Amino acid sequence: HMLSLRLPLMSNCSPLDIVQGKFSSMIPKPKLGLRNEHCWHNREQVIEFCQNVRLNRQEAAFGADIIAGFPTETDDMFEDTLNLVKDANISYLHVFPYSSRKDTPAAKMPQVPQAIRKQRAALLREIGRKNTENLYLSMMNTTQKVIVEHGGFGRAENFGLIRLEDNLQVRSEVSVMVYKYENNILHGKML
Repeated sequence: HMLSLRLPLMSNCSPLDIVQGKFSSMIPKPKLGLRNEHCWHNREQVIEFCQNVRLNRQEAAFGADIIAGFPTETDDMFEDTLNLVKDANISYLHVFPYSSRKDTPAAKMPQVPQAIRKQRAALLREIGRKNTENLYLSMMNTTQKVIVEHGGFGRAENFGLIRLEDNLQVRSEVSVMVYKYENNILHGKML
């Protein structure tokens, strides 16, 4: 089964389930999340969640959606976010600077200057790029199960993007040997 974990998706999965040893019942689920609709988790819980998942699935990779420069975000708060991404080793980031929407509660809060929002988003994207590169480099010379997508690409179990040399049927599962990393893409040969 594919195990792609995106941290801030709404789900009924709690990091406490992982901590309390209920992880094995969750393995088949294709996506797990750390945020219920009205339930937030702290930094330590996120890191512990990632560590516990990796104890069971070393190849697991994590993704997060992050708003940079949300109103009232201080330098210290942003530094905490950077450190969380590093400490939890989150590879797949979807980062965007906060954009104010008229007549919303956040629009009435003290705003982070636009230039700082963009700068923070760029820093987060760079850390995510480095984390993804490290993940991809760790996949070199390994055999990966891949789901074939359109255009000669496929996705590994940890969502790694792999260019496939062979013309394969879309949605088929194949085993490939990863032999090259270039321009943020892995390359693999079917076994």
